[in-house]
Amino acid sequence: MKFRYAMVCSSNQNRSMEAHSLLKRHGFDVSSYGTGSHVKL
Repeated sequence: MKFRYAMVCSSNQNRSMEAHSLLKRHGFDVSSYGTGSHVKL
């Protein structure tokens, strides 16, 4: 079973993108999303 991961941040910058990059380098199937003003995190 293969897992997919989603990184979610209000603006999809900085820490979430750093985590995305790190996971991607280690072979994880990862996508990043920003919520903008639609969701409060």
